[in-house]
Amino acid sequence: MNPNGSTNLQKLTKAPIGSFVAGHPDDVVALKIDKQADMQTAAQLMNELKQQLRHVFLRNSSVQRNAERVTAEEIRLMAEELETALGGIFSRLAEEFQRPLIMRIIGRLRKQGKIPAFPKDVVTIRITTGLEAIGRGQNLGKLERAIQTLQPLPEALARVDQGEVARRVFNALGIDTSGLIKTDEQMQAEQQQAQQQQMMQSAVEKGVGPAVTGMAQAAQQQNQGQ
Repeated sequence: MNPNGSTNLQKLTKAPIGSFVAGHPDDVVALKIDKQADMQTAAQLMNELKQQLRHVFLRNSSVQRNAERVTAEEIRLMAEELETALGGIFSRLAEEFQRPLIMRIIGRLRKQGKIPAFPKDVVTIRITTGLEAIGRGQNLGKLERAIQTLQPLPEALARVDQGEVARRVFNALGIDTSGLIKTDEQMQAEQQQAQQQQMMQSAVEKGVGPAVTGMAQAAQQQNQGQ
């Protein structure tokens, strides 16, 4: 508070809410430390260190563009870069830590009688790491890119089992395929039925054609005779 001001400090502190006090508005001000510049320098240094650590640990935020529209292709490329850089670490952890731990847990559960012994030729343990372990969405994206890559090659695309592709797409989307996808027997039956219908239609057309021609000729002769 300005000691030489005209505002009375006691009247100001004892004034009830909503009342008025005579004085000058510049006589009373809030205390300020005026350290914004120093704090801004410290904050900028902290952000630079964060960015450097993100680059070191290959975080997505360190390579993603700061823009309103970032395409899915850019995100996929960044994810593949992270996968390539950390793939060795994932594989090493999978073989040296995860697999022994899983085998130990399975052995304890077998001794406790909670799970049966798995046949070796039926059940195998496979550890997935990286993008492959994220979820079914990654498998669907890979399948779409594979089909797009094979589209310019009709011969290679013809070797792909369309039924299996449909099953994998539905599985990746989490849709129950029971009763949804036709079996091979149903497809063969429908093909045979379509061939039979085509043969019948062709036979009818061959039989009806001469008859119609004969009727037209007879009508023309009758008209000439009249």
